[in-house]
Amino acid sequence: MKKKKTNMDLAGIGSRLKDIRKKLNLRQKEFADVLNITMVTLSDIETGKKQPGGYTLYNLSELYNVNLDFLLHGIGSMFRQVKEINGVTIEDNAFGVLTNEVREMLWYMQNSSLARFAFITLAKEYILENGVVLKHDIDYEKEKKEQEPSGSVDKKVDGGVKQSA
Repeated sequence: MKKKKTNMDLAGIGSRLKDIRKKLNLRQKEFADVLNITMVTLSDIETGKKQPGGYTLYNLSELYNVNLDFLLHGIGSMFRQVKEINGVTIEDNAFGVLTNEVREMLWYMQNSSLARFAFITLAKEYILENGVVLKHDIDYEKEKKEQEPSGSVDKKVDGGVKQSA
């Protein structure tokens, strides 16, 4: 007997994806073409019949700045907030950026065994549910590092944001 996936709100994901598409003022065909999926697949995702694949999620995040926590779980804003400060681009929930929320989370982890247990439990669940997307992100980061010129030196500024020197 094949085990059915649980904890995936396909109808919610589809509804949020449709909201994103409408906010971007795109028709299904335009959106599907950019995401490199068929219109039928996009329609199936928007109606909750299919879950978006890893590459679709990755493209949404990279091409349209979509907040994947919003898309997958309904948490946070629809799009990642991007600011430019002194020529440095900062995303409010960018990976690798030590934001106030991350600092606070780390403080709780350091000072509470209950918080450590909760964070680890949630992280394990997230990794199990989003393994394909995480693997794609890891592969992308490896490729990016391999393509960096050997003379490029990064320095951290303003709370962990990298800026090329």
